[in-house]
Amino acid sequence: MTDASPVRLDEGLQPERTELAWVRTASSTAAIAVIYLRFAPGHSIATAVAGGSALVVAVGVLASSARRLGRVSAGVAVGRLAPDVLSNAVLVVLVLVLTGVAGFGVAVDLLR
Repeated sequence: MTDASPVRLDEGLQPERTELAWVRTASSTAAIAVIYLRFAPGHSIATAVAGGSALVVAVGVLASSARRLGRVSAGVAVGRLAPDVLSNAVLVVLVLVLTGVAGFGVAVDLLR
């Protein structure tokens, strides 16, 4: 015997959980950046750029997650959801920038 009840859709809890995960990611990135800026040995330009870049990435992740939550919640409400290419591209660029800055900082430290 099969159950004829309709499938229940997630009424928005999944987007909230995802939003909270991104907020935790941004918060931990910002905390690590502040700790790095405070306790990194040798206060050089490379240190400031690396820490500042991490803070910029944290703010970018927060902004992207807030935008994504609104879009996904609206999509879930109407039952139609399209991929958000812009948010994904922004996150990829931010991670690449942070990786490049970290690599530059390591190279500067190795050359000393």
